[in-house]
Amino acid sequence: MTSIILYEEERPEIRISILMRINPNGSLELQGQDLGKLVLELRGNSDYEYGLHIESGQKDLLKKRLVAKYPEIKSDGDLLQWFKQNYSRNEAFSKIVELLQEMDIRYDASYW
Repeated sequence: MTSIILYEEERPEIRISILMRINPNGSLELQGQDLGKLVLELRGNSDYEYGLHIESGQKDLLKKRLVAKYPEIKSDGDLLQWFKQNYSRNEAFSKIVELLQEMDIRYDASYW
């Protein structure tokens, strides 16, 4: 399994962590977690988790569509690095969802 940390932030009132990985079956996952007092104030619970899953074939389609603009993406590892370079911020999850929608890539999202 290949993984990268897209974004991490820690302040007294919140801790944010967003991880992306390619699973052994070739699927792509994005997992995020927000913890702390600020999350409790905003959501009524101090732990907010969210994730998305892209099946292998859809991940390959995403890679193919991105290569048209970004020919440096040649492998799954390159794809992860591209996401790290372009989506390494607090809004990573929502911005990646926007990208998937724009590129007509199917994904499953969950929030808990």
